[in-house]
Amino acid sequence: NGTLDKTFNTGRALTVVGALNDEGHATALQADGKIVVGGYSSNGTNTDFALARYSSDGSLDTTFGNNGKVTTAIGTGAETIYALTIQADGKIIAAGTTFAAASGIYNAAVVRYNPDGSLDTSFDNDGIVRMAVGGVDSYLSAVTIQPDGKIIAGGQTGVGSARNSLFIRVNANGSPDNSFDGDGIAVIQVSTVDSDSINGIVIQPDGKIVAVGNSSFPIGSNNQFLVLRLTSSGTLDTTFDADGINTTIIGSAQSYAFAAALQSDGKIVVAGNAFNGTNNDFAVARYNANGSLDTSFDTDGFLMTAVGNNSDVARGLAIQPDGRIVVGGRSDTVTTLGEFGVVRYNTNGTLDTTFSGDGKVVTDISGKQDEGFGLFIQPDGKILLAGSAQNGVNYDFVVARYEGGSAVNCSYNFNPTGQTVV
Repeated sequence: NGTLDKTFNTGRALTVVGALNDEGHATALQADGKIVVGGYSSNGTNTDFALARYSSDGSLDTTFGNNGKVTTAIGTGAETIYALTIQADGKIIAAGTTFAAASGIYNAAVVRYNPDGSLDTSFDNDGIVRMAVGGVDSYLSAVTIQPDGKIIAGGQTGVGSARNSLFIRVNANGSPDNSFDGDGIAVIQVSTVDSDSINGIVIQPDGKIVAVGNSSFPIGSNNQFLVLRLTSSGTLDTTFDADGINTTIIGSAQSYAFAAALQSDGKIVVAGNAFNGTNNDFAVARYNANGSLDTSFDTDGFLMTAVGNNSDVARGLAIQPDGRIVVGGRSDTVTTLGEFGVVRYNTNGTLDTTFSGDGKVVTDISGKQDEGFGLFIQPDGKILLAGSAQNGVNYDFVVARYEGGSAVNCSYNFNPTGQTVV
């Protein structure tokens, strides 16, 4: 429980996608148990969208792309996948950013791939949706699929300190959904003095959209957890914390939310990092369905956990069928700046000591710098954490799988929102 699963390529699988840097930033689990990792691959001049798909034993799935790997050049500059999800029909949705040389700005990008890794040309004619928002840089770092098949993504748009939360929604064919804030694009300004960003999105059963990220509102100088809720039409839901927005100060300085998950009772769990006065720790908060902090969770609604003996950043989050919360990301030590870190909490926020003895696992993947991003729990309870690892010269994709020791006699149904429902 918490040990590396040695049936999965000795517990970890590293993949060289291109000749130079390859960084994994997102992961998704298919209904057939195959694992998709997305990020970027450098070709020496710029970076391209990159995907790798693994079989359940950790080997590359050679039926996908070129021996398990796909790279896609969208524009001419730096292009990166930051978020992934899988449709019910097995098609893969990747969201991120692409550089438009003609305008000199970064555009939001959503790409759909067929199950074999080829571009799905039924999606906006070429498989790629590019959105220039207001003539300024735009990025997408979260994506999910609504039950009606529409795709919603979130991120950031703007320049300098005038960066706002960005949402786009497209129809299943890739066209803008004009029922969403009039043109398929919603820009939400939370802070008037600094920047906001969306890093995670989940869809409630009633169709409302919960998004998490960071905002400097109302204190201006320090970012903090941002949780907001939109109606299905793209406007702020004022039944959520009175104005649709909750900002939560955690720690003594900067805090950032990177991932969210919905509990079966409608409560919202959010994970990221917060500053403890010396360095960063994993930070987890839980909110009631009305947007207030859930004080039954660690007595005040949020907590911080030192995983290693240096800075820690939580990037991925999943909830087990029994309600226990699993968080993963990067844990730094004094000697190694970057290892995989996984923590499991009981439903009340206490550390689950049945997981590795103290609730925490730190794994040195490469002996150098590693960083975990996307986290999923398999139907058999095993825990997947994907990201990148340094090979001594540059970075490679990496997936690690841990024994979960929890899911027994559970039946699962994978639904189009990318969430797992028991």
